[in-house]
Amino acid sequence: MKNLLLGAFASAALLCFSAGALADEVSEVWTCTLEEGKTIDDAQAANSKWLA
Repeated sequence: MKNLLLGAFASAALLCFSAGALADEVSEVWTCTLEEGKTIDDAQAANSKWLA
């Protein structure tokens, strides 16, 4: 019975620790260029309207 409990505990511990290794980190990077005559403030204003 003691070996069964120890095996179950060890299995649960390994499962918990390996769950983080299976997770994928997702990130995206978007870049753009400003049109002639536009400023970064114009781009941020447009972005604020889009996110609202």
